[in-house]
Amino acid sequence: PTCSNASVDLSKFENGPKGLKYLVSEAGNGSGRKPQRGQRIKASYTLYLIGFEEDGTKISDTKGLWGNEQPFEFEVGIYKVIEGWDISFMDMEEGE
Repeated sequence: PTCSNASVDLSKFENGPKGLKYLVSEAGNGSGRKPQRGQRIKASYTLYLIGFEEDGTKISDTKGLWGNEQPFEFEVGIYKVIEGWDISFMDMEEGE
C-alpha cells in the first residue's frame, strides 16, 4: 500500500522491534560495519507520519531550504534522539 498523502510504498519498509518500520533508501558499502552505542554518526532522513489520521505526511527531513542535503549528526544508542532512530540506526550498515 502507498500512503495517501505521499508516495511512500509501505511494502519496502523494514520491520524493526516495537512496531518500528523504516526504509533503507541506499545500500550499504558492504563493510558490514554497524555503529557502536555512543558513536557519533551522520544521517540523512525523511520522516513521515504513518498510522495516524495524517498518514503519509512528511514532518521533517535533512534537506535545507534550497534542497541541499544537511545530514543530522548525533550519538546513536544513548537516548539523545527519538527511540526509533536509536533502534533503526544501530541496525544499519555504514552507508545505508
